[in-house]
Amino acid sequence: MTAGGSAPAPDPLAPDPLVADPLAPDPLALLAGSDAELLFLKGRQPAARLAGRARGLRDGLVEAGVGPGRPVALLLPDSPGLVAASLAALAAGARPQLLDPTADAGRQAAALAEDGAGVLVTYDLQRLIDRSLLLAAERPGLRVGLLRSSEELPFPRNLLAPLLRASGIGQRPAHEAFFRLAPPRRPVDHSVPEPERQLLFSDGAADLAALAAAGGDGTAPLHTRAGFAALLGCLAAGGTFRVAAGRRTDPSASSA
Repeated sequence: MTAGGSAPAPDPLAPDPLVADPLAPDPLALLAGSDAELLFLKGRQPAARLAGRARGLRDGLVEAGVGPGRPVALLLPDSPGLVAASLAALAAGARPQLLDPTADAGRQAAALAEDGAGVLVTYDLQRLIDRSLLLAAERPGLRVGLLRSSEELPFPRNLLAPLLRASGIGQRPAHEAFFRLAPPRRPVDHSVPEPERQLLFSDGAADLAALAAAGGDGTAPLHTRAGFAALLGCLAAGGTFRVAAGRRTDPSASSA
């Protein structure tokens, strides 16, 4: 109760146990069943194709020991990889924690300590590797899975990636905490009792089904509840979503 005697307003993004979650069987259905596409770095990534990438990340997370109820921190800028990793973690039964990539190391370390994530996912960009090394020093036992940033480049990736190494694409450091997060070469048992429903954002927790039903704010970054809700709305509508790394997300709600 508040000081005035009235009950606090309920959080519209909190889970409601009385409402069935149509996404519960498979969070990746948001991508696989969508006609939407993501625009990023002048390239187009259909959501259905991104679903295959998310399945591979799910299996990679399971092989890395991620399981039901375990938070997985994501230190990623707004990008298709952030979308795929978020839904992959849910499908693995884990609770994704979307860190603010623009925050200082102290705030990020405090967020990791508060939610207890044992695995951090980031890109193989040198500035993110350097930040991850600082966070690993603050949290002994933290494992850092590296995504290939070249996956986000428009075709042909094999020609562009070497040219960009001087611009910040780094190598996996010789540190025991780091591993390459990729689809495993052998089949893994990725079945979980129930996929996770909750995501942890830089501005609070939210339920996946509630986010999908919310309108969202297309000018907000994806590490916020409003920004991710806008993305989910676009996936559901089959529109085009423009992802801008390094600045606020700007969706293009109209079809391309």
